[in-house]
Amino acid sequence: MLKEIALGRKMSECAGEFFARFPLSPNQWTLLSVLLALGGFFALLGRNVTFAAAFFLLSFFCDLVDGAVARKRGEKTKFGAYLDGMCDRYVEFLLLFGMLFYPLPAFLLPTYAWLFLILFFGTCMTAFAKAYASHRGAMEREKVDAMSSVFQRSERGFVLFLALVMLAFDAQFAVYLLVLAAVLSAIAVAQIILKVKRENAEKD
Repeated sequence: MLKEIALGRKMSECAGEFFARFPLSPNQWTLLSVLLALGGFFALLGRNVTFAAAFFLLSFFCDLVDGAVARKRGEKTKFGAYLDGMCDRYVEFLLLFGMLFYPLPAFLLPTYAWLFLILFFGTCMTAFAKAYASHRGAMEREKVDAMSSVFQRSERGFVLFLALVMLAFDAQFAVYLLVLAAVLSAIAVAQIILKVKRENAEKD
């Protein structure tokens, strides 16, 4: 998540220089991010927001380190990129699933509904909408990879982490952030669909 933003890319370069010395492969760093997220999930079950935030922050950092180490060592592989994307979804799922067990006030809908909407539109549908456009030949792979939307994974991850931190201070504001993430995720999917439609309209 962090590596998708400019500051994250700079941090990634520095991390690659330092962590390439450690006896862990890029894929092991990727898997470590899931293990740390699992720790954050259990911390949320115990309603310990401080430990949960620490675990998830370390998990996001490992997500930055894995690619940095791969680039530094010249060990970038297609499977590594695939594993990274899959593990990112596991991490996000564990964060959202953990919040499901935290007592949160409702806003317009029960909180579990907002968490489900983030999981569906954000975690699942944004990636699927792009992949399916390429799979069905509705858009060239290069254009799909270059496609941007209003609420990308790095931005979603930042908002979700901020919501997690806010649980310790103002649970209602944390819910507002979850609502924002759900709405923007739905808009992002609609934006991708419209871009694919526009691409095909130009061909026709």
